[in-house]
Amino acid sequence: MLHAIIHQMPCAQDEVGLPSGQPKRPPVTILEEKVASAWRIAAAELTLRVSSPPPMLGDHQFVVVLRDFGSPAGTLIAVLGEPSEHATPPEDPHFFASILSDSYAGYKRRLFIDTLDDWGYFGPSRRRPAWYSGTNWTSQA
Repeated sequence: MLHAIIHQMPCAQDEVGLPSGQPKRPPVTILEEKVASAWRIAAAELTLRVSSPPPMLGDHQFVVVLRDFGSPAGTLIAVLGEPSEHATPPEDPHFFASILSDSYAGYKRRLFIDTLDDWGYFGPSRRRPAWYSGTNWTSQA
């Protein structure tokens, strides 16, 4: 069985392939930390690869980088109404970016699985989670 890969400390060259090197990060808000924490729990529960906090991108920071979902490069997660909402995704590599509401401030298995199904899995087939159905909820709305 695969284990979740959770990066909680940035390094000189981040493992997810995003540029780092900004010496000082703006503080995250309480809500942003709750969302990041929920994704770290999801990583452990659902066997996901996440980086939290991710490296700085310009003046604003995303709160989570989620690999294998949303696009081949992964998903950058920000929080609605918080400073991370203003983060600009890098142009290369092409990441999917999502601004999530406060409903993601706590881990709810069904919500997170539905979200991940909607975003789509783009990772290697050997790492595809057993719970993944590939149901695109957006197109059914």
